Amino acid sequence: PELRRKNFLLAGEAAGLQDPLFGFGMRHALLSGHLAGQAWLANDPGGAYEAAVRARLLPLIQAGMVNRRIYEKFGDRGWKVLLKRMNAAADGRAWLHRHYQRRWWTTLALPWARQRKQRDLASDCGDEGCTCTWCRCARELCSEPAVASRRDIT
Repeated sequence: PELRRKNFLLAGEAAGLQDPLFGFGMRHALLSGHLAGQAWLANDPGGAYEAAVRARLLPLIQAGMVNRRIYEKFGDRGWKVLLKRMNAAADGRAWLHRHYQRRWWTTLALPWARQRKQRDLASDCGDEGCTCTWCRCARELCSEPAVASRRDIT
């Protein structure tokens, strides 16, 4: 993602930090804005901000990519299961929090989630220069070769 433009740090959707599953951007905007502020206070706006975004937001975005791909495959049936399980949970917020965490199987499923065939993509997606959230995430943010460490899968 474009986290910096000249002397400005970009946050939220301006930086391409948006949830791939539901398209929510507010949580990522607040968190990335906070991380940008911390980087400025640490007097290292470029390096500290990028490292913090990769550490805090990358796992959430990757989990969102995998979740989106799963729900795309299951269609309406998947949405019904999601809503039924969320409704049955004692605390819906805690259930969603667990749902968004990267787990051992998320790391394994990430390559599959990035493989969106052309027929799966909308007509305006899939081009090399496409800037939609999904394509940007799949092409730039989530294609880091060393995103999964041993700690991530245990």
